[in-house]
Amino acid sequence: MTIIVKLKFFFSVLLMCCLFFPLSQCTTSDKQDAEAQFEMVVEKQYVFKSSKEIGSWLNALALIAPFAMFFATRKSPTKIKTAAGFLLFSGAALYVVFSVTLWSEKILLGGYLAYASSISLVLLALTELWTSFRHYLKTKNS
Repeated sequence: MTIIVKLKFFFSVLLMCCLFFPLSQCTTSDKQDAEAQFEMVVEKQYVFKSSKEIGSWLNALALIAPFAMFFATRKSPTKIKTAAGFLLFSGAALYVVFSVTLWSEKILLGGYLAYASSISLVLLALTELWTSFRHYLKTKNS
């Protein structure tokens, strides 16, 4: 296994583990009684919020997809298509992490890990796409 494959595996597992960590937190005010006294409530933001919302399932799928893509295409002969697909799924995971942490007051450790792993996966996919395309051009011109 090359170093790119090992790094893709590591960061996809790390991204999948971030599904269980809170990514960010924000405070909301909760009206306690009719005398207009408010109580501040700290709410932690997870990727998977509720099992009844389809958006939560799609967000969870976006964080699991790079790991599934890694195992589905690890021995594929067409490297350009698999790198493009991996780039697509890694970009979707980055979008989900961004959407969960966008309007939060504080990004937690899970958010930083999710950002780092999804950005690293995008960069690794771009690197693999570039090297595969260069190799394709060299073999086509030879």
